[in-house]
Amino acid sequence: MRLMKNKIIGLIIGELILFAAIIGAQALAFANGAGGAFYSFVDWPSLLVVLGVGWGITLMQEHGIEKNQYGKTLYKNHVLGGWIGFMIGIFLWLLGLAELVENKSMIFSDSKIFSGLALSIVPIFYGYILGAITNAAFTKTVKNEDSVNDSFFGRILQ
Repeated sequence: MRLMKNKIIGLIIGELILFAAIIGAQALAFANGAGGAFYSFVDWPSLLVVLGVGWGITLMQEHGIEKNQYGKTLYKNHVLGGWIGFMIGIFLWLLGLAELVENKSMIFSDSKIFSGLALSIVPIFYGYILGAITNAAFTKTVKNEDSVNDSFFGRILQ
């Protein structure tokens, strides 16, 4: 027995639960005094790097990807894009620190000195989230009776 026969409905429900869980966890953290705010998780350059690397590498590999493997390939490439974005962010953050040291300014006098470090972690977050979404959306299942019953819910409900 399959709980989600329609993939689109399953994706919509899954994404709603995913975003509700993320926003709920952030709301609980911020209510208990965590630093930052909701806007800290929105960084358009990071999203552009993750999407660009993920889709770009996948399009370059398209000749070697089977039709039912696009989701898995996109997952790997979005995660790779997240880590590349992280390395770019760390690089830029360290260059900013080096510039502060070169100008002989007090490094820790500016309270925003670590915001660059925090923003460099955001692409990793985007890479894993977008990877999971594209894996679910673009991986086509091979239909047979054994694979239906081997799913997590299929084994529980038998």
